[in-house]
Amino acid sequence: MKSAFHESTPLTNDDCVLVFVRKNKVFDFPIHFHIDYELNFITQAHGAQRIVGDHKSIISDYELVLVGPNVVHGWTAPEHSKLENVTEITIQFPRDLFSNSLIHKNAFNSIKDLLNHASKGITFSTETIQKVTPLLYKIATHKGIETFILLLEILHELSECKNTAILASKQYTYDDIHNYNINKIYEYVEQHFKNKITLEEIASHVNMTVISFSRLIKNRTGKTFVEFLNDYRIQYAIRLLMESSKTVSQITDECGFNNQANFNRIFKLKTGYTPTDYKKVVAQISNVN
Repeated sequence: MKSAFHESTPLTNDDCVLVFVRKNKVFDFPIHFHIDYELNFITQAHGAQRIVGDHKSIISDYELVLVGPNVVHGWTAPEHSKLENVTEITIQFPRDLFSNSLIHKNAFNSIKDLLNHASKGITFSTETIQKVTPLLYKIATHKGIETFILLLEILHELSECKNTAILASKQYTYDDIHNYNINKIYEYVEQHFKNKITLEEIASHVNMTVISFSRLIKNRTGKTFVEFLNDYRIQYAIRLLMESSKTVSQITDECGFNNQANFNRIFKLKTGYTPTDYKKVVAQISNVN
């Protein structure tokens, strides 16, 4: 299996569901895993390769995949690809969103089966995608309890669909998710990313030398610590751009960047847009009926 990195999603203990809308000039969905469920809707990425566990295949213009907690997955563009204006709607919800007392009720049987199969990854037919597309755009424009209700509606529609495909040949989850040091690193970043974090500081937190720490984080995430930290901050910034009316200057400070010019540069490097342009693009996508 290709090396995968552990993505720390922006979901908090207070969240039921998060929705991210992206319109990318550069299509790059690296191989990764995370502890939450994720539903990915992708358009205009014909020819890209889907990877879920040991499964690999070329996708069409419309792609909808559900993956469970810790399932290794990603999408890669073909070499010399000219993919442009790829749209992604990503829905994330916690692995424990549905309590045992709820998910085992008869009314939830089909959704329970759907979530169980997500441990290998599930893809859906074009007919199903067309049926739920209005719901996917709708959930991107709502907040609070309405997003949870829409998520239930989407999951119900998907669970009733007969024309699905299980992707991986077996359950492909990443075993290192419970590594003690890695978990401590993620917890520390989640708690302190708004402040300056030095290599020496976080290495000391896990009782490691800077050299050993840098090797560990590179092996587990495929990035340097600075790259990993900036990616976490950018994901948080994207959430603020989508969900709040805060200015770019306010978001710069809240995400832990030392100045707005640096924030703008890194944001554009990661997304292909400046923060201001990104907010405009997301607004245009979200207003699609």
